[in-house]
Amino acid sequence: MAMAAAVTLAGAISASAAGPEGTWLTESGETKVKIAPCGGGLCGDIVWLQAPTPNAQVGTRLLTMSASGNGSWSGELFNYKDGKTYRGKLSLESENRIKLSGCVLGGLICRSQTWTRTR
Repeated sequence: MAMAAAVTLAGAISASAAGPEGTWLTESGETKVKIAPCGGGLCGDIVWLQAPTPNAQVGTRLLTMSASGNGSWSGELFNYKDGKTYRGKLSLESENRIKLSGCVLGGLICRSQTWTRTR
């Protein structure tokens, strides 16, 4: 029993130690975003997309976040489909999955996506 708990704890530490830095495939599968340190926080830029649009090209910044503790970050998320920027959050679900949530109207209406690490 103690061994199972130790293995579970080690997995949780490994996931949080990995952090969100890396390249992620968005939930739709249409875009890959590289998240890297920038300006004391994190930035995420498009490195691949299935079909460029006027609001989305390789290099377009989709997120700018600052650490908010406990494996989560908060800041701005750019939705290239509607061309708007939203307040949002990023949290680690596991070493290979992150959840992003963007909200409007002071948090009354929110949408979330789960992204998968590609490398």
